[in-house]
Amino acid sequence: MNYYTELITTGFASEDRFCGFRTACAHFTTEEPVGSALFNDEREKAISFTGSQNIRHGWLGYTVGDTFQEAGSEALTVMSPAYSEGHTAAPVFVKV
Repeated sequence: MNYYTELITTGFASEDRFCGFRTACAHFTTEEPVGSALFNDEREKAISFTGSQNIRHGWLGYTVGDTFQEAGSEALTVMSPAYSEGHTAAPVFVKV
């Protein structure tokens, strides 16, 4: 299954230049049940990787938000920019 955990910045190193967005998604994939030790290990690896990457690029720190699981997909219409890139569906995530 595909998952992601939201990371929210606690501040930026500089207000004079772009230091990233206010949130980031730490994506990970595992077949382990939600809440198991192996699931939490994969989640922590993704959080650590994404969080440290954003800190190197200007975040002062971050808090961990909610975790979401991919629950399927929805069709895209021709009005979607992704449709012109050849995508016909987008994943749908639900909070776990």
